[in-house]
Amino acid sequence: MAVVSVLALGHAGYALAAREAVQSILEWTSFDVHVSCDANAAAVFDADPRVQLAVWSVTTSRHRPDFFLAKLHALERCLKDRPDELIIQLDADAVIARPLDDAMVEAALDRSVMAMVEQTKILAPAMQRADLYRHYVETSLRFLAPETIAPGLEEFHYYNSGVLLSRRAGISAFLDWALELRRRLPAEHRINDNMIADQDYFQVWANSVAPGACRKLSWEWNHCAHWDEDFPRPEAYILHLSNFCMGPSLETLNHLNRLRRPRALEQTRTPEQDTITFVVVTYNSERCLEACLKAASRFGPTLVVDNASEDRSAEIAGRLGALVHCMPCNEGFAAAANQGARLATTRHICFLNPDCFVSKNAVDQARYALELDPRGLVVPEYIEWSGKRVAGRQPGYTRTKILADILEAAHPKVARWLRRLPWLDDEQWHWPLAACLFVTRDGFASIGGFDQTYFCYMEDVALGLAAARRGAPVRQLDASVLHLGQHGSAVAAPARVGLISAARLKYAEVHYGTWFVRLVRTVHRGLDWLRQCRRAVMQASPVQR
Repeated sequence: MAVVSVLALGHAGYALAAREAVQSILEWTSFDVHVSCDANAAAVFDADPRVQLAVWSVTTSRHRPDFFLAKLHALERCLKDRPDELIIQLDADAVIARPLDDAMVEAALDRSVMAMVEQTKILAPAMQRADLYRHYVETSLRFLAPETIAPGLEEFHYYNSGVLLSRRAGISAFLDWALELRRRLPAEHRINDNMIADQDYFQVWANSVAPGACRKLSWEWNHCAHWDEDFPRPEAYILHLSNFCMGPSLETLNHLNRLRRPRALEQTRTPEQDTITFVVVTYNSERCLEACLKAASRFGPTLVVDNASEDRSAEIAGRLGALVHCMPCNEGFAAAANQGARLATTRHICFLNPDCFVSKNAVDQARYALELDPRGLVVPEYIEWSGKRVAGRQPGYTRTKILADILEAAHPKVARWLRRLPWLDDEQWHWPLAACLFVTRDGFASIGGFDQTYFCYMEDVALGLAAARRGAPVRQLDASVLHLGQHGSAVAAPARVGLISAARLKYAEVHYGTWFVRLVRTVHRGLDWLRQCRRAVMQASPVQR
Protein backbone atom coordinates (compact mmCIF):
# COMPACT_ATOMS: atom_id res chain seq x y z
CA MET A 1 0.00 0.00 0.00
CA ALA A 2 1.21 3.51 -0.81
CA VAL A 3 1.30 6.34 1.70
CA VAL A 4 1.00 10.02 0.76
CA SER A 5 3.22 12.55 2.56
CA VAL A 6 1.75 16.05 2.96
CA LEU A 7 3.36 19.06 4.67
CA ALA A 8 1.26 21.70 6.46
CA LEU A 9 3.36 24.38 8.15
CA GLY A 10 3.03 28.14 8.41
CA HIS A 11 -0.03 30.34 8.60
CA ALA A 12 -3.59 29.07 8.47
CA GLY A 13 -3.77 29.21 4.67
CA TYR A 14 -1.35 26.29 4.35
CA ALA A 15 -3.39 24.23 6.80
CA LEU A 16 -6.60 24.86 4.86
CA ALA A 17 -4.87 23.99 1.59
CA ALA A 18 -3.44 20.80 3.06
CA ARG A 19 -6.90 19.84 4.29
CA GLU A 20 -8.16 20.02 0.70
CA ALA A 21 -5.25 17.84 -0.44
CA VAL A 22 -5.91 15.28 2.30
CA GLN A 23 -9.64 15.21 1.63
CA SER A 24 -8.99 14.54 -2.05
CA ILE A 25 -6.73 11.60 -1.13
CA LEU A 26 -9.40 10.11 1.14
CA GLU A 27 -12.10 10.51 -1.51
CA TRP A 28 -10.27 9.23 -4.59
CA THR A 29 -7.81 6.63 -3.26
CA SER A 30 -7.39 3.96 -0.59
CA PHE A 31 -3.95 5.37 0.35
CA ASP A 32 -3.09 6.30 3.91
CA VAL A 33 -1.92 9.87 4.56
CA HIS A 34 1.01 11.06 6.67
CA VAL A 35 0.72 14.77 7.53
CA SER A 36 3.69 16.64 8.98
CA CYS A 37 2.25 19.76 10.61
CA ASP A 38 2.44 22.18 13.49
CA ALA A 39 -0.10 22.27 16.32
CA ASN A 40 -2.17 24.98 14.61
CA ALA A 41 -2.52 23.00 11.40
CA ALA A 42 -3.35 19.82 13.31
CA ALA A 43 -6.54 21.49 14.55
CA VAL A 44 -8.10 21.54 11.05
CA PHE A 45 -7.88 17.80 10.39
CA ASP A 46 -10.72 15.54 11.48
CA ALA A 47 -9.77 12.32 13.21
CA ASP A 48 -9.56 9.59 10.58
CA PRO A 49 -7.98 6.10 10.81
CA ARG A 50 -6.25 6.68 7.46
CA VAL A 51 -4.64 9.97 8.49
CA GLN A 52 -1.55 10.04 10.71
CA LEU A 53 -0.51 13.43 12.08
CA ALA A 54 3.13 14.03 12.93
CA VAL A 55 2.95 17.25 14.96
CA TRP A 56 6.14 19.28 14.96
CA SER A 57 7.28 21.84 17.48
CA VAL A 58 8.17 24.60 15.04
CA THR A 59 10.33 27.62 15.78
CA THR A 60 10.29 30.63 13.49
CA SER A 61 13.27 30.75 11.15
CA ARG A 62 14.75 33.91 9.70
CA HIS A 63 15.73 31.94 6.58
CA ARG A 64 12.84 31.75 4.12
CA PRO A 65 14.12 28.63 2.31
CA ASP A 66 13.73 26.66 5.56
CA PHE A 67 9.98 26.71 5.07
CA PHE A 68 10.28 24.90 1.72
CA LEU A 69 13.13 22.62 2.75
CA ALA A 70 10.91 21.31 5.54
CA LYS A 71 9.49 19.02 2.84
CA LEU A 72 12.72 16.99 3.07
CA HIS A 73 12.25 16.54 6.81
CA ALA A 74 8.57 15.66 6.29
CA LEU A 75 9.61 12.83 3.96
CA GLU A 76 12.23 11.72 6.48
CA ARG A 77 9.59 11.62 9.23
CA CYS A 78 7.21 9.74 6.97
CA LEU A 79 9.82 7.01 6.39
CA LYS A 80 10.39 6.72 10.14
CA ASP A 81 6.68 6.51 10.97
CA ARG A 82 5.49 4.32 8.10
CA PRO A 83 6.54 0.90 6.71
CA ASP A 84 5.12 1.45 3.21
CA GLU A 85 7.18 0.60 0.13
CA LEU A 86 5.53 3.20 -2.10
CA ILE A 87 5.83 6.87 -1.07
CA ILE A 88 3.93 9.71 -2.75
CA GLN A 89 4.81 13.31 -1.93
CA LEU A 90 1.97 15.76 -2.60
CA ASP A 91 2.26 19.52 -2.14
CA ALA A 92 -0.46 21.24 -0.12
CA ASP A 93 -1.59 23.12 -3.24
CA ALA A 94 -2.26 19.92 -5.22
CA VAL A 95 -5.38 17.72 -5.17
CA ILE A 96 -6.19 14.29 -6.56
CA ALA A 97 -9.08 14.54 -9.01
CA ARG A 98 -9.48 10.96 -10.31
CA PRO A 99 -9.20 7.44 -8.83
CA LEU A 100 -5.65 6.22 -8.15
CA ASP A 101 -4.42 2.90 -6.74
CA ASP A 102 -1.20 1.02 -5.99
CA ALA A 103 -1.13 -0.69 -9.38
CA MET A 104 -1.21 2.67 -11.17
CA VAL A 105 1.67 3.97 -9.04
CA GLU A 106 3.68 0.80 -9.71
CA ALA A 107 3.04 1.11 -13.44
CA ALA A 108 4.04 4.79 -13.43
CA LEU A 109 7.32 4.02 -11.66
CA ASP A 110 7.99 1.00 -13.88
CA ARG A 111 11.46 -0.20 -12.80
CA SER A 112 12.60 3.22 -11.55
CA VAL A 113 12.94 4.21 -7.89
CA MET A 114 11.60 7.76 -8.37
CA ALA A 115 9.33 9.58 -10.83
CA MET A 116 8.27 13.20 -11.41
CA VAL A 117 6.61 15.25 -14.15
CA GLU A 118 8.90 17.48 -16.18
CA GLN A 119 7.98 21.16 -16.07
CA THR A 120 8.46 22.41 -19.63
CA LYS A 121 8.07 26.14 -19.05
CA ILE A 122 6.67 28.86 -16.80
CA LEU A 123 3.74 30.91 -17.99
CA ALA A 124 4.28 33.99 -15.83
CA PRO A 125 6.91 35.32 -15.85
CA ALA A 126 7.48 33.63 -19.18
CA MET A 127 10.37 31.15 -19.13
CA GLN A 128 11.10 28.49 -21.72
CA ARG A 129 13.11 25.28 -21.42
CA ALA A 130 16.40 26.99 -22.23
CA ASP A 131 15.77 29.53 -19.45
CA LEU A 132 15.02 26.74 -16.98
CA TYR A 133 18.23 24.96 -17.99
CA ARG A 134 20.25 28.14 -17.50
CA HIS A 135 18.74 28.57 -14.03
CA TYR A 136 19.66 24.97 -13.18
CA VAL A 137 23.30 25.41 -14.22
CA GLU A 138 23.86 28.91 -12.81
CA THR A 139 21.88 28.54 -9.59
CA SER A 140 20.82 25.05 -8.48
CA LEU A 141 23.91 23.12 -9.54
CA ARG A 142 26.30 25.93 -8.65
CA PHE A 143 25.02 26.03 -5.05
CA LEU A 144 24.36 22.35 -4.35
CA ALA A 145 26.91 20.40 -6.37
CA PRO A 146 29.41 22.66 -8.18
CA GLU A 147 31.85 19.78 -8.55
CA THR A 148 29.49 17.80 -10.81
CA ILE A 149 29.08 18.24 -14.54
CA ALA A 150 25.79 19.55 -15.87
CA PRO A 151 23.97 17.39 -18.42
CA GLY A 152 23.51 18.78 -21.89
CA LEU A 153 20.32 20.64 -22.70
CA GLU A 154 18.90 17.61 -24.52
CA GLU A 155 19.48 15.30 -21.54
CA PHE A 156 18.29 17.83 -18.92
CA HIS A 157 14.91 17.44 -17.16
CA TYR A 158 13.40 20.30 -15.13
CA TYR A 159 11.47 18.04 -12.75
CA ASN A 160 8.74 19.52 -10.56
CA SER A 161 8.66 18.13 -7.02
CA GLY A 162 5.07 19.17 -6.28
CA VAL A 163 4.13 15.56 -7.03
CA LEU A 164 6.67 12.80 -6.39
CA LEU A 165 6.31 9.02 -6.74
CA SER A 166 9.03 6.94 -5.16
CA ARG A 167 9.99 3.56 -3.86
CA ARG A 168 11.22 3.45 -0.29
CA ALA A 169 14.79 2.70 -1.36
CA GLY A 170 14.77 5.61 -3.79
CA ILE A 171 13.57 8.27 -1.38
CA SER A 172 15.90 6.92 1.34
CA ALA A 173 18.94 7.28 -0.91
CA PHE A 174 17.89 10.76 -1.95
CA LEU A 175 17.34 11.91 1.67
CA ASP A 176 20.70 10.50 2.81
CA TRP A 177 22.38 12.73 0.22
CA ALA A 178 20.10 15.79 0.57
CA LEU A 179 19.96 16.08 4.37
CA GLU A 180 23.71 15.59 4.79
CA LEU A 181 24.32 18.23 2.10
CA ARG A 182 21.92 20.64 3.73
CA ARG A 183 23.74 20.34 7.06
CA ARG A 184 27.05 21.25 5.40
CA LEU A 185 25.81 24.21 3.35
CA PRO A 186 25.09 27.75 4.62
CA ALA A 187 21.77 28.12 6.44
CA GLU A 188 20.69 30.89 4.06
CA HIS A 189 20.13 28.89 0.88
CA ARG A 190 20.42 31.64 -1.69
CA ILE A 191 22.44 32.80 -4.68
CA ASN A 192 21.89 36.50 -5.31
CA ASP A 193 18.08 36.85 -5.50
CA ASN A 194 17.45 33.15 -6.16
CA MET A 195 16.27 30.95 -3.31
CA ILE A 196 17.47 27.35 -3.16
CA ALA A 197 14.57 25.12 -2.11
CA ASP A 198 13.41 21.50 -2.18
CA GLN A 199 12.91 21.41 -5.95
CA ASP A 200 16.56 22.35 -6.54
CA TYR A 201 17.64 19.36 -4.46
CA PHE A 202 15.41 16.97 -6.43
CA GLN A 203 16.59 18.35 -9.78
CA VAL A 204 20.30 18.14 -8.93
CA TRP A 205 19.84 14.61 -7.64
CA ALA A 206 17.92 13.46 -10.72
CA ASN A 207 20.08 15.23 -13.33
CA SER A 208 23.62 15.21 -11.95
CA VAL A 209 24.05 13.07 -8.81
CA ALA A 210 22.01 10.00 -9.77
CA PRO A 211 21.17 10.42 -13.47
CA GLY A 212 18.74 7.80 -14.67
CA ALA A 213 17.28 7.19 -11.20
CA CYS A 214 14.21 9.33 -11.90
CA ARG A 215 11.59 8.44 -14.49
CA LYS A 216 9.66 11.08 -16.40
CA LEU A 217 5.92 10.89 -15.65
CA SER A 218 3.17 11.78 -18.10
CA TRP A 219 1.51 15.15 -17.62
CA GLU A 220 -1.63 13.67 -16.01
CA TRP A 221 0.28 13.10 -12.77
CA ASN A 222 1.01 16.80 -12.24
CA HIS A 223 -1.22 18.98 -14.39
CA CYS A 224 -0.30 22.50 -13.32
CA ALA A 225 -1.69 25.98 -13.73
CA HIS A 226 1.88 27.33 -13.53
CA TRP A 227 2.96 25.88 -16.88
CA ASP A 228 0.01 24.17 -18.62
CA GLU A 229 -1.95 26.60 -20.76
CA ASP A 230 -4.97 24.25 -21.01
CA PHE A 231 -5.33 23.88 -17.23
CA PRO A 232 -7.42 22.21 -15.87
CA ARG A 233 -8.06 19.18 -18.07
CA PRO A 234 -10.50 16.49 -16.88
CA GLU A 235 -8.10 13.67 -17.76
CA ALA A 236 -5.57 14.74 -15.10
CA TYR A 237 -5.04 12.54 -12.05
CA ILE A 238 -3.58 15.39 -10.00
CA LEU A 239 -4.29 19.12 -10.34
CA HIS A 240 -1.62 21.48 -9.02
CA LEU A 241 -1.70 25.25 -8.55
CA SER A 242 2.01 25.71 -7.73
CA ASN A 243 1.54 29.33 -6.71
CA PHE A 244 2.17 29.26 -2.99
CA CYS A 245 5.67 30.73 -2.97
CA MET A 246 4.15 33.85 -1.43
CA GLY A 247 1.57 31.89 0.56
CA PRO A 248 -2.02 30.92 -0.28
CA SER A 249 -4.73 33.57 -0.45
CA LEU A 250 -8.47 33.13 0.09
CA GLU A 251 -8.95 33.17 -3.67
CA THR A 252 -6.44 30.38 -4.29
CA LEU A 253 -7.96 28.31 -1.48
CA ASN A 254 -11.39 28.62 -3.09
CA HIS A 255 -9.82 27.63 -6.42
CA LEU A 256 -8.25 24.56 -4.82
CA ASN A 257 -11.57 23.59 -3.27
CA ARG A 258 -13.32 23.73 -6.63
CA LEU A 259 -10.53 21.78 -8.38
CA ARG A 260 -10.91 18.92 -5.93
CA ARG A 261 -14.05 17.75 -7.80
CA PRO A 262 -15.38 15.66 -4.89
CA ARG A 263 -17.29 12.52 -5.68
CA ALA A 264 -21.07 12.56 -5.40
CA LEU A 265 -20.96 10.87 -1.99
CA GLU A 266 -23.99 9.72 -0.04
CA GLN A 267 -25.20 11.83 2.85
CA THR A 268 -22.77 11.12 5.67
CA ARG A 269 -24.36 13.15 8.47
CA THR A 270 -25.99 11.12 11.21
CA PRO A 271 -29.37 12.01 12.79
CA GLU A 272 -27.43 13.13 15.88
CA GLN A 273 -25.41 15.58 13.78
CA ASP A 274 -28.59 17.07 12.35
CA THR A 275 -29.46 18.41 15.80
CA ILE A 276 -27.32 21.52 15.17
CA THR A 277 -27.90 24.34 12.68
CA PHE A 278 -25.05 26.59 11.60
CA VAL A 279 -26.33 30.17 11.33
CA VAL A 280 -24.02 32.26 9.14
CA VAL A 281 -24.65 36.01 8.83
CA THR A 282 -23.25 37.42 5.60
CA TYR A 283 -22.58 40.85 4.17
CA ASN A 284 -20.53 40.81 0.96
CA SER A 285 -18.82 37.62 2.18
CA GLU A 286 -18.27 35.78 -1.12
CA ARG A 287 -14.48 35.54 -0.68
CA CYS A 288 -14.65 33.06 2.18
CA LEU A 289 -18.27 31.86 2.35
CA GLU A 290 -17.90 28.79 0.15
CA ALA A 291 -15.12 27.25 2.23
CA CYS A 292 -16.95 28.11 5.47
CA LEU A 293 -20.21 26.44 4.39
CA LYS A 294 -18.50 23.35 2.98
CA ALA A 295 -16.71 22.84 6.29
CA ALA A 296 -19.88 23.33 8.38
CA SER A 297 -22.29 21.33 6.21
CA ARG A 298 -20.50 18.10 7.15
CA PHE A 299 -21.93 18.41 10.67
CA GLY A 300 -25.40 19.89 10.25
CA PRO A 301 -27.70 22.02 8.12
CA THR A 302 -26.54 25.53 7.23
CA LEU A 303 -28.72 28.64 7.34
CA VAL A 304 -27.42 31.85 5.80
CA VAL A 305 -28.96 35.18 6.77
CA ASP A 306 -27.81 37.68 4.17
CA ASN A 307 -27.73 41.35 5.16
CA ALA A 308 -28.53 42.76 1.71
CA SER A 309 -25.16 41.84 0.19
CA GLU A 310 -24.20 43.40 -3.11
CA ASP A 311 -22.01 40.45 -4.13
CA ARG A 312 -22.79 36.76 -4.78
CA SER A 313 -23.07 35.69 -1.13
CA ALA A 314 -26.73 34.63 -1.33
CA GLU A 315 -26.18 32.90 -4.68
CA ILE A 316 -23.20 30.92 -3.35
CA ALA A 317 -25.11 29.88 -0.24
CA GLY A 318 -28.07 28.66 -2.28
CA ARG A 319 -25.86 26.72 -4.67
CA LEU A 320 -24.26 24.92 -1.75
CA GLY A 321 -27.61 23.83 -0.34
CA ALA A 322 -27.93 26.29 2.54
CA LEU A 323 -31.31 27.68 3.56
CA VAL A 324 -31.03 31.37 2.63
CA HIS A 325 -32.97 34.21 4.26
CA CYS A 326 -32.40 37.63 2.70
CA MET A 327 -32.88 40.65 4.95
CA PRO A 328 -34.55 43.63 3.24
CA CYS A 329 -31.65 45.86 4.26
CA ASN A 330 -28.45 45.62 6.28
CA GLU A 331 -29.78 45.58 9.83
CA GLY A 332 -26.47 44.54 11.39
CA PHE A 333 -25.14 41.31 12.80
CA ALA A 334 -27.24 41.08 15.97
CA ALA A 335 -30.61 41.47 14.19
CA ALA A 336 -29.64 39.00 11.46
CA ALA A 337 -28.30 36.44 13.95
CA ASN A 338 -31.49 36.63 16.00
CA GLN A 339 -33.51 36.11 12.83
CA GLY A 340 -31.42 33.04 12.09
CA ALA A 341 -32.08 31.68 15.58
CA ARG A 342 -35.83 32.10 15.03
CA LEU A 343 -35.66 30.23 11.71
CA ALA A 344 -33.54 27.35 13.04
CA THR A 345 -35.54 24.27 13.98
CA THR A 346 -32.81 22.18 15.63
CA ARG A 347 -32.13 22.05 19.34
CA HIS A 348 -28.59 23.37 18.99
CA ILE A 349 -27.36 26.43 17.10
CA CYS A 350 -23.87 27.51 16.11
CA PHE A 351 -23.49 31.18 15.15
CA LEU A 352 -20.60 31.01 12.70
CA ASN A 353 -18.74 33.86 11.01
CA PRO A 354 -18.18 33.44 7.24
CA ASP A 355 -14.41 33.55 7.82
CA CYS A 356 -14.47 30.80 10.45
CA PHE A 357 -13.93 27.11 9.62
CA VAL A 358 -15.51 24.75 12.12
CA SER A 359 -13.90 21.42 13.07
CA LYS A 360 -15.41 18.06 14.00
CA ASN A 361 -13.65 18.11 17.36
CA ALA A 362 -15.23 21.45 18.24
CA VAL A 363 -18.72 20.36 17.15
CA ASP A 364 -18.60 17.08 19.09
CA GLN A 365 -17.32 18.74 22.26
CA ALA A 366 -19.85 21.57 22.00
CA ARG A 367 -22.77 19.17 21.61
CA TYR A 368 -21.63 17.26 24.70
CA ALA A 369 -21.15 20.46 26.75
CA LEU A 370 -24.64 21.71 25.86
CA GLU A 371 -26.17 18.38 26.84
CA LEU A 372 -24.59 18.78 30.28
CA ASP A 373 -25.80 22.40 30.68
CA PRO A 374 -28.26 23.67 28.04
CA ARG A 375 -28.09 27.22 29.48
CA GLY A 376 -24.44 27.67 28.61
CA LEU A 377 -22.61 29.62 25.90
CA VAL A 378 -19.85 27.46 24.42
CA VAL A 379 -16.90 28.64 22.31
CA PRO A 380 -13.66 27.11 20.98
CA GLU A 381 -10.19 28.57 20.95
CA TYR A 382 -9.45 30.48 17.74
CA ILE A 383 -6.41 30.20 15.49
CA GLU A 384 -5.93 33.29 13.34
CA TRP A 385 -4.48 33.38 9.81
CA SER A 386 -1.07 34.35 11.23
CA GLY A 387 -1.08 31.40 13.64
CA LYS A 388 -1.84 33.47 16.74
CA ARG A 389 -4.17 31.75 19.21
CA VAL A 390 -7.02 33.74 20.77
CA ALA A 391 -9.19 32.59 23.66
CA GLY A 392 -12.88 32.23 22.87
CA ARG A 393 -13.80 32.89 26.51
CA GLN A 394 -12.86 36.47 27.29
CA PRO A 395 -12.82 38.26 30.70
CA GLY A 396 -15.43 40.90 31.40
CA TYR A 397 -15.12 44.46 30.13
CA THR A 398 -14.08 47.30 32.43
CA ARG A 399 -13.82 51.04 31.92
CA THR A 400 -10.04 50.65 31.59
CA LYS A 401 -10.36 48.03 28.85
CA ILE A 402 -12.85 50.13 26.87
CA LEU A 403 -10.52 53.13 27.08
CA ALA A 404 -7.52 51.04 25.97
CA ASP A 405 -9.44 49.54 23.03
CA ILE A 406 -10.70 52.91 21.82
CA LEU A 407 -7.21 54.48 22.03
CA GLU A 408 -5.50 51.52 20.31
CA ALA A 409 -5.68 52.82 16.74
CA ALA A 410 -4.55 56.41 17.35
CA HIS A 411 -2.45 56.05 20.52
CA PRO A 412 -1.12 52.47 20.72
CA LYS A 413 1.57 53.27 23.32
CA VAL A 414 -0.99 54.62 25.77
CA ALA A 415 -3.25 51.63 25.07
CA ARG A 416 -0.38 49.21 25.81
CA TRP A 417 0.31 51.01 29.10
CA LEU A 418 -3.35 50.73 30.10
CA ARG A 419 -3.38 47.00 29.30
CA ARG A 420 -0.60 46.42 31.81
CA LEU A 421 -2.79 47.67 34.66
CA PRO A 422 -3.90 44.87 37.03
CA TRP A 423 -7.55 45.95 36.96
CA LEU A 424 -7.85 45.80 33.16
CA ASP A 425 -10.20 42.78 33.17
CA ASP A 426 -13.20 41.85 35.29
CA GLU A 427 -12.69 38.16 36.11
CA GLN A 428 -16.09 37.90 37.82
CA TRP A 429 -17.81 37.35 34.47
CA HIS A 430 -16.87 36.34 30.94
CA TRP A 431 -18.19 36.83 27.44
CA PRO A 432 -17.94 34.63 24.31
CA LEU A 433 -16.01 35.73 21.25
CA ALA A 434 -18.87 34.84 18.94
CA ALA A 435 -17.10 33.95 15.68
CA CYS A 436 -18.11 30.35 16.49
CA LEU A 437 -20.68 30.33 19.30
CA PHE A 438 -22.63 27.21 20.28
CA VAL A 439 -25.94 27.52 22.16
CA THR A 440 -29.25 25.74 22.61
CA ARG A 441 -32.28 27.49 21.15
CA ASP A 442 -34.01 27.61 24.53
CA GLY A 443 -30.89 28.76 26.37
CA PHE A 444 -30.24 31.53 23.86
CA ALA A 445 -33.88 32.67 24.06
CA SER A 446 -33.82 32.71 27.87
CA ILE A 447 -30.89 35.15 27.80
CA GLY A 448 -32.78 37.37 25.37
CA GLY A 449 -30.63 36.78 22.29
CA PHE A 450 -28.24 39.37 20.92
CA ASP A 451 -28.99 42.99 21.79
CA GLN A 452 -30.19 44.43 18.47
CA THR A 453 -29.38 48.00 19.48
CA TYR A 454 -25.80 47.07 18.56
CA PHE A 455 -25.36 47.20 14.79
CA CYS A 456 -22.06 45.34 14.68
CA TYR A 457 -19.48 44.46 17.38
CA MET A 458 -19.88 44.33 21.18
CA GLU A 459 -23.14 42.38 20.90
CA ASP A 460 -21.25 39.29 22.09
CA VAL A 461 -19.90 41.23 25.09
CA ALA A 462 -23.42 42.34 25.94
CA LEU A 463 -24.63 38.75 25.52
CA GLY A 464 -21.98 37.50 27.95
CA LEU A 465 -22.96 40.10 30.55
CA ALA A 466 -26.66 39.19 30.19
CA ALA A 467 -25.78 35.49 30.55
CA ALA A 468 -23.71 36.17 33.68
CA ARG A 469 -26.63 38.02 35.29
CA ARG A 470 -28.84 34.96 34.67
CA GLY A 471 -26.26 32.48 35.92
CA ALA A 472 -25.56 30.99 32.47
CA PRO A 473 -21.89 29.99 32.16
CA VAL A 474 -19.50 30.72 29.29
CA ARG A 475 -17.28 27.70 28.60
CA GLN A 476 -14.28 27.30 26.32
CA LEU A 477 -13.77 23.95 24.61
CA ASP A 478 -10.54 22.02 24.45
CA ALA A 479 -10.73 22.41 20.67
CA SER A 480 -9.59 25.00 18.13
CA VAL A 481 -11.04 26.39 14.91
CA LEU A 482 -9.47 28.59 12.25
CA HIS A 483 -10.72 32.17 12.21
CA LEU A 484 -9.32 34.50 9.58
CA GLY A 485 -10.40 37.60 11.49
CA GLN A 486 -12.06 40.60 9.81
CA HIS A 487 -12.26 38.81 6.45
CA GLY A 488 -15.93 37.85 6.75
CA SER A 489 -17.29 41.03 5.16
CA ALA A 490 -15.92 43.32 2.48
CA VAL A 491 -15.77 46.38 4.73
CA ALA A 492 -12.95 48.90 4.32
CA ALA A 493 -10.56 49.14 7.29
CA PRO A 494 -11.44 52.78 8.23
CA ALA A 495 -15.16 51.95 8.20
CA ARG A 496 -14.52 48.85 10.32
CA VAL A 497 -12.58 50.90 12.90
CA GLY A 498 -15.45 53.37 13.00
CA LEU A 499 -17.99 50.60 13.62
CA ILE A 500 -15.92 49.10 16.42
CA SER A 501 -15.40 52.47 18.12
CA ALA A 502 -19.09 53.34 17.90
CA ALA A 503 -20.05 49.98 19.40
CA ARG A 504 -17.60 50.39 22.29
CA LEU A 505 -18.85 53.88 23.06
CA LYS A 506 -22.44 52.63 22.99
CA TYR A 507 -21.57 49.83 25.42
CA ALA A 508 -19.78 52.35 27.66
CA GLU A 509 -22.78 54.67 27.69
CA VAL A 510 -25.25 51.88 28.50
CA HIS A 511 -23.21 50.34 31.31
CA TYR A 512 -21.06 53.21 32.65
CA GLY A 513 -23.04 56.32 31.84
CA THR A 514 -22.81 59.40 29.66
CA TRP A 515 -20.18 60.99 31.90
CA PHE A 516 -17.74 58.16 31.17
CA VAL A 517 -18.22 58.50 27.41
CA ARG A 518 -17.50 62.22 27.73
CA LEU A 519 -14.35 61.39 29.70
CA VAL A 520 -13.17 58.94 27.02
CA ARG A 521 -13.69 61.50 24.28
CA THR A 522 -11.91 64.19 26.34
CA VAL A 523 -8.90 61.90 26.90
CA HIS A 524 -8.82 61.07 23.18
CA ARG A 525 -8.89 64.76 22.19
CA GLY A 526 -6.27 65.63 24.81
CA LEU A 527 -3.88 62.99 23.52
CA ASP A 528 -4.45 64.18 19.96
CA TRP A 529 -3.64 67.75 21.06
CA LEU A 530 -0.45 66.66 22.85
CA ARG A 531 0.70 64.73 19.78
CA GLN A 532 0.12 67.77 17.55
CA CYS A 533 2.04 70.00 19.96
CA ARG A 534 4.95 67.59 20.05
CA ARG A 535 5.01 67.40 16.27
CA ALA A 536 4.97 71.20 15.98
CA VAL A 537 7.87 71.53 18.44
CA MET A 538 9.93 68.95 16.55
CA GLN A 539 9.30 70.66 13.22
CA ALA A 540 10.30 74.04 14.68
CA SER A 541 13.55 72.75 16.25
CA PRO A 542 16.74 73.26 14.23
CA VAL A 543 18.13 70.13 12.64
CA GLN A 544 21.26 68.92 14.43
CA ARG A 545 24.06 67.80 12.13
